[in-house]
Amino acid sequence: MILQQVEVAKEAARCGDWGSVTELLRQLLQSADNNKPQQWQPEVQEMVLALALQVLETGDFSTRWHMAKLLPALGSIAIDPLITILEDSEADLEERWFAGRLLGQFRGPDVMAVLVQVLQQATDPDLSAIAAHALANQGTVAIPHLASLLTHPSACLHALHTLAQIPDASVVTPMLSVVTHADPEVRSAAILALSNFRDERILPVLMSAVHDRTTTVRRAAAIGLGRWATPNADEAVLLPVLTPLLKDWQMAVCEEAAIALGRLKTEGAVRVLATELRAPLTPLPLQIVLIRALAWTETSLALTFLQQALPQLPAPAVVELIQVLGRVSGESLQTQAASILLAFWSTYDALNEPESKILQALAHAWELLGDPRAIPALEQLKHHAQLQVVLHADSALKQLAIVTCSL
Repeated sequence: MILQQVEVAKEAARCGDWGSVTELLRQLLQSADNNKPQQWQPEVQEMVLALALQVLETGDFSTRWHMAKLLPALGSIAIDPLITILEDSEADLEERWFAGRLLGQFRGPDVMAVLVQVLQQATDPDLSAIAAHALANQGTVAIPHLASLLTHPSACLHALHTLAQIPDASVVTPMLSVVTHADPEVRSAAILALSNFRDERILPVLMSAVHDRTTTVRRAAAIGLGRWATPNADEAVLLPVLTPLLKDWQMAVCEEAAIALGRLKTEGAVRVLATELRAPLTPLPLQIVLIRALAWTETSLALTFLQQALPQLPAPAVVELIQVLGRVSGESLQTQAASILLAFWSTYDALNEPESKILQALAHAWELLGDPRAIPALEQLKHHAQLQVVLHADSALKQLAIVTCSL
């Protein structure tokens, strides 16, 4: 039965019908009766392997992709031919890419050696990337090989990215060796990868990297510090490092510093964020991030500072602030948020400041907060000239009616 199917597949191959070959091999390799292809007779295995390799050599991307899912079922007999394909610089680049991808599913020193060689010598970025991915699949046994590639300029970055994919603390030491690398892309990649680990050697590296001359490195350091910033972190260590970054000359660094401070959730961090939000020269994009960061702290103090900032903010920032207040959780914070919005509404001149987006945001926030005290304000918004405002108010009133009935 198996030989008959193989012969049919061979005939399809002679006709160049690679889609049919792939489907026939799929039926053969995944059949409930033939689910142990590695126990077939050797000559049958060789015939099936030859057909699979023909598809990899001649098929289009789709047939190659489907065949790549099937070929590992043949086991280790596929390793040597795949290595040959990957090493052949004259072979079709896409075929070599699939060979590298498939080798990542096998283990062994020969597989490791060829993947390291490709990562070190390949000039095509896609081929290097798939070799790196395949090496990452090898697990911790690949770490020494990857560590050795960190000294090779052409392979360093790929090796570093591969190390970062291996969730094992033993990658920390080799990655620390490149945090002062001449290439800023390598430095920033190392810092980002290291920040995922909790090792006492890493925090000093992050704190030093905030002074790097390259923006991407400083941004990576800010992101890394944000990963270390938790309510249980040492505020005395992190706050003095993160605060100056809010004044960095690159907005991307400022924004990541604000996010990190928001994750810290301490009173000191809240006060720093609030001070920067109220600063007259703080640009709008940073104001938006600061508002979100304050809300993430989930503290009453942060909401108080947001209320104080409301009158000073431009309309887009006001909309953002209202939206984050509508999303707070916890009964006490929701009550405080609703009160802040009601106080703002009482002083807001909807006629002379007809910002419909602000009014829509107010209605939606009240709907989310579910506070019946907002009903009179929403009744007024139902008569607004802007249809979108009316629709938002009507939706909020319907929701509040449900809330009121359930009380």
